[in-house]
Amino acid sequence: MKRLSKLTLPELALQAESIDDFVALAGQEGHVVKDEDTLLKQLGEEWVKYQLKKFKEDYRHFPLPDQLPHLETEKDGITYTVFGIVHGPKPSQPYLHIVKNTAPALAGLWEEGIRERFKYSSGISIPDHHAGKWKEYEAVQKFIARGVANSLLLPCALLLSPFGKSAKEIQKTESEEEKQELTQHEATSFFQTFPEQNFNFPLHLSLELAERTRPAHYTTVQRRSAYMAEFLRTWDNRAPSKTITAGAGHVTEIIHFLEKGTKDSQIVDLAQKDAELLNNDPREFHHFYQRVWRREGIANTSAFLFGLAAPYFSIGFFLF
Repeated sequence: MKRLSKLTLPELALQAESIDDFVALAGQEGHVVKDEDTLLKQLGEEWVKYQLKKFKEDYRHFPLPDQLPHLETEKDGITYTVFGIVHGPKPSQPYLHIVKNTAPALAGLWEEGIRERFKYSSGISIPDHHAGKWKEYEAVQKFIARGVANSLLLPCALLLSPFGKSAKEIQKTESEEEKQELTQHEATSFFQTFPEQNFNFPLHLSLELAERTRPAHYTTVQRRSAYMAEFLRTWDNRAPSKTITAGAGHVTEIIHFLEKGTKDSQIVDLAQKDAELLNNDPREFHHFYQRVWRREGIANTSAFLFGLAAPYFSIGFFLF
């Protein structure tokens, strides 16, 4: 029977193993292929719409797995397992239950800050954020923007507060709702493939584009994924298997770097140096991690407060 509709570009991208494969599949499916750049631009536009549609679907009442989703790969006789976790500000009780069920398998490495957020006692947190090109101030810029946004919304919130619920009431309501069912983000994470865990572009094709240059032009998130992969590879846990728990959007990238290596020697050197510190002196590594985490927390908080105050300083400057 003839298929009524052709596969969309996002659907073809998820089937493709490479960009060349994607271009070939798009042509076979009847899409207009002028050139690769044009086709990839069209894919990017359709991918955002595809993601929005996926996110609007209600997965919250679907049967859930007992454990967190994960991918595995084997390299040089070592089995690597990468668990994907959603780390929003307030995990729901059902999601916490799933994390607890997965607990015996999560005693390996953890992406920075997540283990602490879930109050998980086992495992080792690693400072992947300091591999994310902090010298470009990307994170600082993000927190400044958050501060500015909150500053602009503050007068509206103060004006409307007498007519609505108090902040404490809103917080209590949200807390009760979160305890009852999975958040949309948590539910969606169980029913998306790992390459879909990126809003802007299919993860596996995005990595291929980044590695076409030398050195590779990785994004901040990709740099952090590469760091986690190389750290995991170098970490000596004296066992034939290793695990790491990271944000769901990192899983495909970590597996990619474990299988194909990282095309940026600076990231590899940094991860190996930090992992060797853990191998040789776990206590000193713990102190090192705490210093890095505190430093980043202070920088982010300072940036947020600067953004919060900036509009008012600007108004005062023009008035006086």
